[in-house]
Amino acid sequence: MNLFDKICTCLAVPIGVVFMILGAFGVFFGSQAHFDLPPVLGGLPFFLGWAMSVTLIRCWRATPSSS
Repeated sequence: MNLFDKICTCLAVPIGVVFMILGAFGVFFGSQAHFDLPPVLGGLPFFLGWAMSVTLIRCWRATPSSS
C-alpha cells in the first residue's frame, strides 16, 4: 500500500467501526436515515462496516512495508 492508500484506510476504518456500531443497534431497534429499515434489516450497516474495516486492516497487514 502506498501513502495515499494508507491515508484513505485511516479515514475509512473509523467510519466502518461507526457503521458496525449502528448496525449492531439496528438489528434490535431498526435503522433510520434517509430510509427506514425494520429491526432485522437494520443490521445491514454492520456488514458494511465489517467489510470496510476488516478488509482494509488485512490489506494493510499483508502489505510488506518498504524501507
